[in-house]
Amino acid sequence: MKGFFFFCLVALTFIFPDDVWSGDTTLLFTVKTEVDHVLLKKDLRIGLWKEGKDGVDPMDTQALLNGLFDAYFDNPIENIPPLWWDIRSLKPVQEWNLIIKAPEGEKVVLEWKQVPFAAGINQTSFNLIDSDTGQETPVDGTGAIEYSSPRSLKKFLIKSVQKF
Repeated sequence: MKGFFFFCLVALTFIFPDDVWSGDTTLLFTVKTEVDHVLLKKDLRIGLWKEGKDGVDPMDTQALLNGLFDAYFDNPIENIPPLWWDIRSLKPVQEWNLIIKAPEGEKVVLEWKQVPFAAGINQTSFNLIDSDTGQETPVDGTGAIEYSSPRSLKKFLIKSVQKF
C-alpha cells in the first residue's frame, strides 16, 4: 500500500508541478496507534488549491476502510465517500471532519506537517478542534497531539482560517 501511495505522490508531482500549486497549501496528517505490539498508521492529506473543487475532484482519494483502525475525512456533501485526500477550493473558510477509529483505550497519536507547494506568502492557517472537548489547536507548521479515548471513535473538525 505504501508503494501505491508513493507512486501516486510522484505521479501527481509530474502532473501538477510547483508553479501550478503556487501559494496553495496542504496538510499532511499521520495517525498512529499500536495494537498487539504492531504499529498501525494512516497517512491523510487536506489542502487548498486554486483549481480545487469542494466536491470530489481528481486530487481527492477515496478511503479504503478496514474496520479495526481507520482514519478518514467524512465529507458533509451528500454522496461523497470517505476520503484520505480531500483538496478543496480557496473559498474563505473550509471545514473537514476527521474521523479516527481505533481500538478502545489505545493511545493514538495524530501528527501533522503543513506543506506549501511553492515558496511564497502563505495566506492560510488551520485549526484542529476536538469534538469532545471543544479544544482548538493550531495546526500550522509541524506538531502532534496524543490521546487515549474510552470510545473507539474520535472526531475532529479542521477549519481553514485566512490570514490577512
